[in-house]
Amino acid sequence: MIQNGPERRLSDRIPTIIGIQIYAYGMLIANGQTVDISDRGLLMRIEQDFSDDELHPGKYLDILLVSPPERWLPIKVVRQCERGIAALFIGVDASEYCIQ
Repeated sequence: MIQNGPERRLSDRIPTIIGIQIYAYGMLIANGQTVDISDRGLLMRIEQDFSDDELHPGKYLDILLVSPPERWLPIKVVRQCERGIAALFIGVDASEYCIQ
């Protein structure tokens, strides 16, 4: 179904720049920064990718938000583009972590 007009979202995106580190199985696989964050997920710009294939959709990863205070969040990658990834939070709501 094609929809015309504004995109429909369950929660608003808030432009936010926070340094991130992305981990798989306890190993650092990428770093970068957030582009925007919502209650359910985030969009990240990847600056360095140390992995061959860990950032593909469907992967379960952990991110470390490096701005004080540091916060660990589990994510699931839902979309990958040339310069970044979009991911959903798993089992947490961003508002619980005062990200907004």
